[in-house]
Amino acid sequence: MIVQDALTLSFDAIPGEHPPAHAHVVVVDGDSSWTVRLPPAGELVFGRSQEAHVRLAEASVSRLHLKLMVSASEVRAIDLGSSNGTKVNGETISAARSLFSGDAMQLAPTVTIIFHRDKAQVHERPLLEPAAFAARLGEEIARATRYHRPVALIVLDPGPSSDKVAMLASLAGRARTIDIPGWSSERRLALIAPELDSGEAQAEAARLLAGLTPAARAGVAVCPEDAADRDALIAAANAAADVALAGRVALARHASTTRMIGDRSIVVADPVMQRLYALVDRLAPTEVAILIQGETGAGKELVALAVHHGSPRRRNGPFMAINCAALPEQLVESQLFGHEKGAFSGADSAKAGLFEAAKGGTFFLDELGELTPAVQAKLLRVIETQRVLRLGEAKERPVDVRFVCATHKDVEGEVKAGRFRQDLFYRLASARVVLPPLRHRPREIPILADALLEELAKTHALPNRRLSAAARQALLAHEWPGNVRELKNALELAAATADGDTIEPWHLPEHMSRDAPAAFATHAGPAGERKFRPIDEEIRELERTRMSEVLAVCDGNQTRAAELIGMPLRTFVTKLKQYNLSARLPRTRAASTK
Repeated sequence: MIVQDALTLSFDAIPGEHPPAHAHVVVVDGDSSWTVRLPPAGELVFGRSQEAHVRLAEASVSRLHLKLMVSASEVRAIDLGSSNGTKVNGETISAARSLFSGDAMQLAPTVTIIFHRDKAQVHERPLLEPAAFAARLGEEIARATRYHRPVALIVLDPGPSSDKVAMLASLAGRARTIDIPGWSSERRLALIAPELDSGEAQAEAARLLAGLTPAARAGVAVCPEDAADRDALIAAANAAADVALAGRVALARHASTTRMIGDRSIVVADPVMQRLYALVDRLAPTEVAILIQGETGAGKELVALAVHHGSPRRRNGPFMAINCAALPEQLVESQLFGHEKGAFSGADSAKAGLFEAAKGGTFFLDELGELTPAVQAKLLRVIETQRVLRLGEAKERPVDVRFVCATHKDVEGEVKAGRFRQDLFYRLASARVVLPPLRHRPREIPILADALLEELAKTHALPNRRLSAAARQALLAHEWPGNVRELKNALELAAATADGDTIEPWHLPEHMSRDAPAAFATHAGPAGERKFRPIDEEIRELERTRMSEVLAVCDGNQTRAAELIGMPLRTFVTKLKQYNLSARLPRTRAASTK
């Protein structure tokens, strides 16, 4: 069994080359001696038993006497409860003892094992435990956010039949020296990979996988493309590894699923949302009344729509939705229950209510907590009898609807306060679905943003615009009190006002800049003073403009363009990706070369 905190991963300056064994022992057993090379990582057991890796002949040596725990930077000696004990340099050891070159381990008067370390590897780093690894990832995310640089998280899963020791041995010397190794979970090794975007991290993960067993797989998540806080990034990378096929690399976006709800599609990435919709799939075919709870704009009507389209009622009747808070109080009863001619002033003809209009289908009552006590009593009667009484009519009419309700209020609190009927609450809340707010599912924010921008481009005939890294971070930093509805409104504004193909933070609603990271927040002075954008934002905008202009002048020649504006070519190429600029020839030039 390998002890995780003893493991390290060797980082070699030459990718792909494995370092030599880093240590050996000389075994002296009576009148014989021999050398045993130690593995890069693992354990070596000495004793008389056939189960021992190194068998000794001396009778006073225990069957399983001594174990060496080996990593790339440390070797520790552990006595296995032997009869005569183990001495290191003449001192009996009772716990794990770190060994230094030249240390002598005595197992019996005639049995000595001498440890020797070869020249130490210059690029060795300890593998961080999950808590320490997460803390370091948080530091790297803060750095990446501050300087607008990407940082990737690569999670490597050895597969169901592989062990960690074999994986570590295979990876020795293959990772980049800049990468930071650690454990994302009990079995999965993770690497923090600074300066790698999504495509580069995918290629790096594939290179690392090439040295592992065919069952190994990998997941990749990148800040800020997929998430901008450590827990969300770890969850995204692990989710990607979960869906990756053996021998393949999956990106965080591959872990999301697209669900069709009627003619609408939604993206689901957060594990809570995936479980929520799995619950909806189980409830939908039944006739159980469902209460959906969640904040305004979180997507309660979509969940109700999923219930309808997952039930047989989608073939028998319509999906009828009504916002109780939007109905004028004096018209609520007539709208819901219908009325006869002359039932009240202005009722010139009989009219069926919405309950009757929803015959055979699903009736969605949004903002249920806004119903008056009088309407609550009549609604309870409809639910219990499946019959409705129009205003001004003495005879009830049959209705056939399934009720799905939603509210952002604490209805149980309303019941205790006497503002909502307890019997009605229990009839409408046979099953409850709690929808988390958008701020509690940060993995979905960038995915939803990309999907909404694509939808806006199609709906409003707008150019396909992408979010810059800074804009993504601004979205991820916002609290989203209006949830998905607020996100859609923000992106509509940004898509309409952006003058290029990239959306920057200043294209988003002004109040979001107050929640954005300090590196690109818009700072407002006292009332009446002029507001200034941060200087680094203005520099980035100017830099992007100049790069675009010089590329056009140089017909896409990156080397020449970099020379003209005095920028190192490597920096120029990096910023091309950062600003989402294309180095292709302008259309007029390209057309003339055909």
